[in-house]
Amino acid sequence: MTDYEIYLVSTPLHLFLASAIASQRSDKKNILVFIDQVSTNDNFYYEQVNKWNDSPFEETYIFPGRIKGFIEKRNSRKEIFSALDVIIEQFKPTQIYTGNDRRIEFQYSMFKSQEYGGAEGNYIDEGTYTYLGRPPSLGIGDMVVDSTIKKIAYGFWWKNPPTIGGSAWVTNVYAAFPNLVHPLLEEKNLIELSSEWLQSDSLNNFSAQLLATKDIDFDSIQAIDVLIALPHESIIAKNKHYKDSLIGLISQLTAQGKNIAVKYHPRDIKQDALELKAIGCQLIPKQVNFEALLLIFPKKRTILGDFSSVLLNARWLRPDLRVIAALEEKTSVSEQLYSLYTSLKIEMVDVKELSSLNDF
Repeated sequence: MTDYEIYLVSTPLHLFLASAIASQRSDKKNILVFIDQVSTNDNFYYEQVNKWNDSPFEETYIFPGRIKGFIEKRNSRKEIFSALDVIIEQFKPTQIYTGNDRRIEFQYSMFKSQEYGGAEGNYIDEGTYTYLGRPPSLGIGDMVVDSTIKKIAYGFWWKNPPTIGGSAWVTNVYAAFPNLVHPLLEEKNLIELSSEWLQSDSLNNFSAQLLATKDIDFDSIQAIDVLIALPHESIIAKNKHYKDSLIGLISQLTAQGKNIAVKYHPRDIKQDALELKAIGCQLIPKQVNFEALLLIFPKKRTILGDFSSVLLNARWLRPDLRVIAALEEKTSVSEQLYSLYTSLKIEMVDVKELSSLNDF
């Protein structure tokens, strides 16, 4: 009897990680489900997966998210649950994977699978929260009330995770750095995500396919000396030093003959808000996912970013790269973050001191 496994993904990162895991489990029938999507029509990654010749997935589905309005949300949730009923009944999965075990699509699928023998739940490394944890936004009393409301609204199958990946639905945790996971995840069965899993011919082909759709060629990536991954525009707007310090660093590097590429945040509204193309930067389309770039990025170059999963992924996938975190105030960094970045040999610098960086 064939075992089916279902992967619930909402971000490009988890699409890549799900693909890497599925490629290692080729003896299973793998089903991909996009969830929480802003658009289900003309969805870039959904369309690209369906064009992927050697995809590890047998079938692909897509569900919307971020619906506005109480009635609209309720109706959408009912439709999604009905569709998941059909998927779970048809495939009777033995494993279900997610990048966020708070998602109702995951928890409902786990609950529904109990009618057919039950599936094991798997959490796929989200990035920063896997290692630092995600502190509750509510007090203990409010959390109890919130959990009760969710049980009434969704169903009594809802389980409130103490941190992402920590819910009772999760048995296995796939982590890039299993020895550094948050203490609440240590009780799970930890499985190391090997960076070699992303080096398969299939994923390299998919990366090339994604880059080609954005007219990015291999040679232009190979020419990059420093890749700057910018935070969301709202973070830049709040830091009075960010723009001037960044432009100062770029001017300094271009004067040394370095090729600089910049990737704006995927959710930014403007294409080039800081007008960096005008001062000689190559702009990487913000829709291109970072992991696809890393797979073909030249050796021993530099990645500069902020407090985000981008840097963890860079360190994990490409240990040969110099990875630098530009932080708002280095002295205000939490002890946990400082320890994590130090353990992974990620350099830290204040944004206002960017121009002090050297040895590129």
